[in-house]
Amino acid sequence: MIHKHTLEGEFVLSFGEPYGDPDPFIRSNLSKRGTLDCNETHHTIAYADDLNPVVTGFSDIGVIRWRVELANANIAPTPQGRTDAGQTTIGFPPHRNGDTSSIRFIPATDSDLFFVSYFICGSEGAEQQHLYSVNAVSGEGKYIGHHPSRINSTSVSVTALDAQRIYTTVYRGFPQIEDFLK
Repeated sequence: MIHKHTLEGEFVLSFGEPYGDPDPFIRSNLSKRGTLDCNETHHTIAYADDLNPVVTGFSDIGVIRWRVELANANIAPTPQGRTDAGQTTIGFPPHRNGDTSSIRFIPATDSDLFFVSYFICGSEGAEQQHLYSVNAVSGEGKYIGHHPSRINSTSVSVTALDAQRIYTTVYRGFPQIEDFLK
C-alpha cells in the first residue's frame, strides 16, 4: 500500500493493491521491497517491486493509470518457509544466471519520464544493468539499453541520467585515484 501525507505529516489517503498473502509477516516483508518515484508535473506516482517485473503508475488520488512490464526480466521465486518454532520466514531470491534483481527507479531531469533499471545476474553476480524509460502520462515504456555492471573488475551502477549522459557510482575503490597513485 502507498500512503500519501502532507509535508507536515498529516495523512491524506492510502492506495494501491495489498499483497494477497494471509500472513502479516509476509505482507510486511514484501512491501518493503518496493520502491516509489513521483512526477509532480503530471501528478503521477510510480511503483516498482523487486519481485514483479511490472511498473504501475497511479494518479495522485490513487487511480491506476497504466502498467508496464519490463521486457526480459526474469524474477527468481522468493523462498518462504517456517522455522522449527513455526514462525514464517522469507528470504531474498537466490540469483542464478539470467535472473533479474534490484528493480529500481533512477533520478532523471526529464519531467515527462520515469527511469527504471534492473540487473541481470551471471555466474559471478550482477553482469548487466538494463535501463528503461516510462512516460509518466501514457505509461509507454522504452528500452534504453544496458550498461556493464563491472568495468576493469570494479562494480559500477548507473545511478542518474540526463539527456546526454549516464552517471555511475562504484561500490569499491576509486580506479582513477588508484591509477594516479601508482
